[in-house]
Amino acid sequence: MSTYDHIAGLAAELCGRVKECTLGNELLREITRLDLNDVGIKNVAPFLAELANVRGKVVLSNIPIILPLMKSEVYVLRSVIVNAIGCNLLREEDEEKTEEQDQEDSKPAAKDE
Repeated sequence: MSTYDHIAGLAAELCGRVKECTLGNELLREITRLDLNDVGIKNVAPFLAELANVRGKVVLSNIPIILPLMKSEVYVLRSVIVNAIGCNLLREEDEEKTEEQDQEDSKPAAKDE
């Protein structure tokens, strides 16, 4: 992925189509083994961005693995990491609010007597 920039989007799309999240987890582990000073590390950013859109929970569950990538000098990679984490946290919060609202709406209304 660090060699060919066009592979990143395809790999993230494949992670979204596979029912289990193991592929996304394994790819994130492999990414953290890359040399942060390598020129190709910038090609990882599109993968992380797309993976956050397709499988946001995979990104959130792998925050401890992803955070060391913040040491990279590549601004685009650092920006994508912060954006992916932030957007997914907001998405989780919105889902929780929606679930709470659905639960409140499904409760029977109390009758005035």
